[in-house]
Amino acid sequence: MPALVRVSLNLVEYYFETKAQLLHAALERLEQQSHRPRTGRAARGRGTRPPGTAADRRAGAGQRDGALDRQRDAAAEAAHLLSLSHGLGTCVLIGRRGADAATEVLCAHLGQLFAQAPHAGLR
Repeated sequence: MPALVRVSLNLVEYYFETKAQLLHAALERLEQQSHRPRTGRAARGRGTRPPGTAADRRAGAGQRDGALDRQRDAAAEAAHLLSLSHGLGTCVLIGRRGADAATEVLCAHLGQLFAQAPHAGLR
């Protein structure tokens, strides 16, 4: 990793005694960056996608197709699914859960979500 960011291994070892400390510092840095105001083209709205995420648009399409109950908030469901997938991905990365177990959790949630809609079924 030091070679990727063009610093010496000695310098990395000076500041971080363990890989866990290095990873923790990197994650803290990413969190700090995520809270900064956006600048540039994305902040001005040029070169960006229409409002809403792809998941929001797919959930809305699922409601129109009858796969998702129309009384559910499509945007909220999309946010739940994204959060669930990110959380499960993190659990897999840190070794708390295996990929197969994470897939089972996600599929179980999707099954419950779409089973509540009339004429439901996963395609």
